[in-house]
Amino acid sequence: MPLSRRFIVTSAIGLAVLAVVAVGEVGARAAIDSRLDNTTDDGPTLTFAGHSALLAIVTRRVPVTATFGKDDLTARLGEALDGKIDSVTLSDGVLGVESSDGIGQLRRPVTAWLTLAPGNGGVVATVISVEVAGLQLRPSSLLGHDLTFDLPDPITERCGDATHIDSASISRAGLELGFTLPPDADACLTPQENS
Repeated sequence: MPLSRRFIVTSAIGLAVLAVVAVGEVGARAAIDSRLDNTTDDGPTLTFAGHSALLAIVTRRVPVTATFGKDDLTARLGEALDGKIDSVTLSDGVLGVESSDGIGQLRRPVTAWLTLAPGNGGVVATVISVEVAGLQLRPSSLLGHDLTFDLPDPITERCGDATHIDSASISRAGLELGFTLPPDADACLTPQENS
């Protein structure tokens, strides 16, 4: 059965539209990646986290993941906790904060294990365990009821109040914070010396 001329024309138009959308997606992704790659020399790595770059540009809402490596995370947490930490240990789902000065009433080397979650407009840390000399202790025995505290929000700090953290996850690679860039997020995408 021969193909009708109408079917051939319709198929050709459909393929042309798909090709234009594909080229648009590649161009949109390249534009977003280029802006995110040029943001900082020091600090988190920003990557596009959405499914469609073309849709993100059209809606002017760009989902992004900021990844903080171990060194950057150690510096930021040290600053947030008044320099009372020596280093951090990254594990799947938890973060170990090591201090040779101790915490709470205990004045010896200690590692506090934390989970992180978005909340209160930033990142909320919860102490789930405290390790001293290889022994796991209940955090409430050392810290009382102060097991949850807010960390400074490095995203709002840089991008303004219109941007809030949507997700937080910890892996061996680092801390990943997910957020959506609003239309007026040029402050986030402008190269900065210190993030």
